[in-house]
Amino acid sequence: MPSFKFASALLYLGCDNNAPWTWPTWMAWVNTSEAPFFEGAVFEDLSADEVAQIGAYARALWNLRDPVAFSQRTADNDNAGRQAWGKWVDAHWGKWKIAEMVVKLISRAGRDLLTVMRKMSTNTFPTMKMCQVFTSYDSITATLFGPDGFLDPDSPTPFIKDTVRQFIDALMATIWGNWRKSYKCDKPKMKGDVESIARMEEHKAKVLAMQDTLQGTVTIAAERLPKVLHEALKLLATTQDVNTLMSAIAEHIQRLSAEESSEPLPDVDLDPAQAVEWSEGVEEYQHLSEDNLYNMLGLPEHKILYFNDKYDPKGVHSGGLPEEEEWFKTNG
Repeated sequence: MPSFKFASALLYLGCDNNAPWTWPTWMAWVNTSEAPFFEGAVFEDLSADEVAQIGAYARALWNLRDPVAFSQRTADNDNAGRQAWGKWVDAHWGKWKIAEMVVKLISRAGRDLLTVMRKMSTNTFPTMKMCQVFTSYDSITATLFGPDGFLDPDSPTPFIKDTVRQFIDALMATIWGNWRKSYKCDKPKMKGDVESIARMEEHKAKVLAMQDTLQGTVTIAAERLPKVLHEALKLLATTQDVNTLMSAIAEHIQRLSAEESSEPLPDVDLDPAQAVEWSEGVEEYQHLSEDNLYNMLGLPEHKILYFNDKYDPKGVHSGGLPEEEEWFKTNG
């Protein structure tokens, strides 16, 4: 069934008393209170002739029995107005950030392309119907048009005006078409992303099942865990066990802190005297030879256990490896 392009659907909204350009919520989005089809409207990027042509095209669109077919014509007396309107919408569309807002709303509702593909475990491009984007129409209408977008805004379940619904349909078709183009270019990458996300979801489900088991919660996922894993999880401390232990430690630390020590703390000399020179204090050993000193220490081989015979003054070689020992033989 033929449908409006979003620029034509936007213009067709005007059949409802120049909507939505007289609706406060929409005017805040587009930051203007008049449209090019208003009689006598003045716009810097449109000539007076173009404004008149857009007005004539709009009035024809609103009064025809088949406005969709009329909006798609390419050669008639209103084509100049049709082209001028499309050009004006294209020039301002990016500034209004409406498409970005709609994408955020459907993403928040979990109806965006990647989320749906992950839920469906597929890398096939889904249709708008499959993604159920219509469930976001109420929030899109309220955000873009406020209460004026509904037939009965005070109802608990308000009904969207048909011209508004047609505009959202056309807008979503444009967004979906852009996603389809991007999908064709990024399909290999997206396939990998979807598969990776699916694996992560499986791991997440297993972790949640393990958590349920620890907490004693009976769930289908928890019951599917292997018996060995069930037994291992039972041996782990519960959250209550850990909290009890932490409380006991804190209480013990507090009790120790309250007790006064019976022994005085040792004094610490922060400015100690200089160390004694080795030439003093060893006078009684000055008459002994090196052999006598080694014998007194019980080291007949004249070696101190675990010490090297020679050392590298620069500290590069330690002598612990065979190649190091070769260096000492050569440079000793």
